[in-house]
Amino acid sequence: MTVVVAVPAAFVLAKIQFRGRDMLLFLYIIIMMMPFQVTLVPNYIQLRDLGLLNTIWSIILPAAFSSFSVFLLRQYFLSFPDQIIESARLETNSVISILLRIVVPVSKPAIAALMIVTFAECWNLIEQPYIFLANKNLYPLSLVFGDLIKELPELTSSAAVIYITPVCIMFFLYKEFIASSLGKMKW
Repeated sequence: MTVVVAVPAAFVLAKIQFRGRDMLLFLYIIIMMMPFQVTLVPNYIQLRDLGLLNTIWSIILPAAFSSFSVFLLRQYFLSFPDQIIESARLETNSVISILLRIVVPVSKPAIAALMIVTFAECWNLIEQPYIFLANKNLYPLSLVFGDLIKELPELTSSAAVIYITPVCIMFFLYKEFIASSLGKMKW
């Protein structure tokens, strides 16, 4: 879900000229620099008003609108040649069509890197599920293993290996995507 939100937003901030774009980018950077604890209460109030507390959506939605994801993809899209976009405008003037048919297929390494980073970030959530979820059956492994280690401390090493395995597998499967996309970003 993060990719669905971040790709169009990043493309617009990188390649489309409009009034207020730089101010919007500045706000994204400010939000990205804030720790999660600063936005915890507003997120809680918003999720409560939407009736999404104690549901899996209370964990998914805040991660879907991550400002870091937009910033990361924007940096990649800045390296995308403007000439290709201009030549695509000869065929269609639709920004969505240009994004889906030309930019996204070429940007698969950056999108894969974003998916891996987002997965690792969401995999390690502790505070958000602890506050937004009352039902312990919905707790992610980051909280379940914490409770398990308190009850059975002899399983600490085993639990750590099991917990880190999915992130390591994703990293080793897609490390070429990460390396190729980071090399093309404009810093």
